[in-house]
Amino acid sequence: MDLNPLHSFLGYGDFRNADFLVISKHEGANNEKLEQELDARTNYFGLEKEYWLDREKRLNGYWHPSAKKSGEIKRELFGEEEKYTNRFPDVVKYPARMLFALEEALHINSMASIDKWFKGANEISKDVKNKLNASYDDMYSYTKIANWKTALSHYQPLLRAAQSWPYTELKKSDYTNIFEKTVQLENPRFAAWRKKREEILANLLKEYPKKVIFCTGNFQKDNDSDSLKEFFEREFQADLNPFGFNGKLKGLYGEFSYNNQKTIVIHTQGLGSGGGLAYDEVCKITKVIYRKLKREKSM
Repeated sequence: MDLNPLHSFLGYGDFRNADFLVISKHEGANNEKLEQELDARTNYFGLEKEYWLDREKRLNGYWHPSAKKSGEIKRELFGEEEKYTNRFPDVVKYPARMLFALEEALHINSMASIDKWFKGANEISKDVKNKLNASYDDMYSYTKIANWKTALSHYQPLLRAAQSWPYTELKKSDYTNIFEKTVQLENPRFAAWRKKREEILANLLKEYPKKVIFCTGNFQKDNDSDSLKEFFEREFQADLNPFGFNGKLKGLYGEFSYNNQKTIVIHTQGLGSGGGLAYDEVCKITKVIYRKLKREKSM
């Protein structure tokens, strides 16, 4: 089993031009077989140099331009049925609402319109619902949402595998811990995997800075075990401070500058069901981002 190509695969979208980058803790499982996923990413995704981070060596970082089209490739390869429905996963629908809300607020120079994008199913307006439904393909492609160029990556580049873990030579818990803890990794192979992943992410953000990085599912209340927090502090000297709602800690917020680009970092727990951020909480975060972007725009 060679997992090295998997650690070089950044994800989906327009990584060079994206202003809004989502970094999820790990990928949803769905029904994919890990062996098939590795085959697709190694042998079929990101073969063209335009999707290579340095345009010289693919394993220094590569991506596929569309999450939706990557699914179509896998169905052709492995004969799977269409899985996409209008029930978007949280990592799609929450950032999409954020981006539509930010686009409108920045256009009208007021955040008064932001709240309407975060209403529940029984309260959402027909206009907002229609705009979200009309952007179906864009949402699943993760290349452009509203007028924002976007990309979706994962800190831990392997499916959670809700099905059985197929690799007898590697414990699932060992693999997960590689990307969740800042403890010294004694296994040199494990250490090399995390180092490679973090190097590729750092090179991406240094070569192609982003306006907003929204990290979901990574946040650890115990700072000593939060490897992504440590990554931003080490690579970009980011100052990440805790934030919360109703007396409950929800994540970290901060900024850093690189190549004359100021980047906002939101580092949170998960989204939606299962104890993640609710719509009203994401709405508050969106307003904070709006204020920062408006300030930068006026300078």
